[in-house]
Amino acid sequence: ALQAGAETLLQAVNNAVAADQKIVDRAKRKKESWAAYKLLDGMRQRYEGYAAEDAIDDQLKKLAKSKSIKSQVRARQSLEKARRTAMKGTDGAVRRAVGMLNKLIEKDPETEAADTAREFLAKYETQR
Repeated sequence: ALQAGAETLLQAVNNAVAADQKIVDRAKRKKESWAAYKLLDGMRQRYEGYAAEDAIDDQLKKLAKSKSIKSQVRARQSLEKARRTAMKGTDGAVRRAVGMLNKLIEKDPETEAADTAREFLAKYETQR
């Protein structure tokens, strides 16, 4: 009974991986590399420990070679660093975070993280 349950679970996971992979493949066909990268990144976390993990990692590595993906990843990391800094809540930390957000926008203006940074800065300015 235990083996049958494990096989059922594994089949369900394999079906979910296949369905997610179809969405990734569709994004790749549409030349939406960043969308495909984000989907794969989520899949890596969801399916950690399963056989699909290696195939997901291989796809991520291939996409990560792209200049546009590199800038998106770099910008996303900068945004997270600015968020962590701002979460300290002190005036100095908030000022540093604002500077980090402005630098992000200057360095990688066409990224999703830069759009988010602009939104954060606009909210910050209206709250001052």
